[in-house]
Parts: sequence; structure tokens; C-alpha cells
Amino acid sequence: MTNKILYTLAGWVALWLINSLLINQQQILNALKAI
Repeated sequence: MTNKILYTLAGWVALWLINSLLINQQQILNALKAI
């Protein structure tokens, strides 16, 4: 039971990290285009 919760939390953290990295990358690309 505890392991399932830990894996779920780890999955959410991984998804959040990937999403934030993708968003940051998109913002950087937009900033470069604006220059």
C-alpha cells in the first residue's frame, strides 16, 4: 500500500517536472523569436 502511494507521488512529480521544463523551453523559444 505504501509503495503504491510512493510510486504515485513519484509519477506526479515526474510529470510536473516534465511539464515545467516543456513550458520553460516554450517560453525561451518565444523570447528568442521576439528578439
